[in-house]
Amino acid sequence: MASTSTQEHFDVVGRGLRELGAFFGLSDTGIGVLSLIRRAWTTHRWDERPNRCP
Repeated sequence: MASTSTQEHFDVVGRGLRELGAFFGLSDTGIGVLSLIRRAWTTHRWDERPNRCP
């Protein structure tokens, strides 16, 4: 009986680790996209570009 509760515990921990990994992956993607936008803002020009930098 103890092995079942132990296995359930590891399943919950494993699920939490997968969710944590997904969160960090998503945040890394967001940081990368924002970095690309900022770099493009300073290196590319167009006629009707707003004055405000993102």
